[in-house]
Amino acid sequence: MNTKIENKLTPVRIIAFVFVALWLIVAMFPFIWTLWGSFKVQADFFSKADWANAIFGFHTEKQTGNFFYY
Repeated sequence: MNTKIENKLTPVRIIAFVFVALWLIVAMFPFIWTLWGSFKVQADFFSKADWANAIFGFHTEKQTGNFFYY
């Protein structure tokens, strides 16, 4: 059985949880970005004018009538 001391959230445990959560977000970002880009047309995803085109899909909406290309 665990004692109350082992179950207590200490500052070190909180810092460790925050660090692991941030690391997971940073590590997953390239995969999420690639998945998001697969629903955009090439003009949006590889736009050199503005990186926001990959998020909002201006060219995708012009070509397909929708923010996502399927």
